[in-house]
Amino acid sequence: MSESVSMAATRRDQHELLHLGEIFNALAKVVAMDRRESFEICELGCTTGWLSNELTALGRVTGVDADAERIAQARQRYPDVAFEAGDWMAWVPQRAFDLVVSSEVLEHLTEKSRYVDAIKRITKPGGWVLITTPNQKLKSYWDAAEMGEGLYEDWLTPTALRALLTDFEIVQHSTFLYDFAYTGMYRFFNAKKLRAVLTYCKVASLYDALWRMLGLGLYQIVLCRRK
Repeated sequence: MSESVSMAATRRDQHELLHLGEIFNALAKVVAMDRRESFEICELGCTTGWLSNELTALGRVTGVDADAERIAQARQRYPDVAFEAGDWMAWVPQRAFDLVVSSEVLEHLTEKSRYVDAIKRITKPGGWVLITTPNQKLKSYWDAAEMGEGLYEDWLTPTALRALLTDFEIVQHSTFLYDFAYTGMYRFFNAKKLRAVLTYCKVASLYDALWRMLGLGLYQIVLCRRK
């Protein structure tokens, strides 16, 4: 692999880094509670494989995606990860996993319950599941900001997401990314002058914690265990 390809494969944009930080903050709880030395991990809906590669810090990773072309690219970029192309809903692995990660997938699917059933099927009893997906409560602000969307995006409310996970014990359910729009109430709450004052007064982290508590982040993150 050339140096330029290697650098392109490892360079992360701000959006990816934000998700990565939230994901690993949640996974720190998994490591603390589970105390195993290495995990068998699956990223379901891995797209280009960048997150699968990051997850190798915790164990052996299998990345799965329906897009065969993306899987071919991922195999070239990240040789330390096992990648498989196939239907997420019907994929049958050789073994169940200690941890299944699904980041930014649910909002693109019409058969959400079936997808969650597939996650349950490939997760060991007592195994961990981590899901990130947009927060439908903030969809109007996203649309007003003209941020764009994919070909199909059906965002879930926090209540609807929890309803899908009745076969799992929810350990953490919170939101993140508050500074994403400047419309409606966010025009005031994300004002640069207000942020500057909060930072100067050293209370910006408390301010963000309040937004997290109120569930006003653009993205949801759920950490749960299979019952």
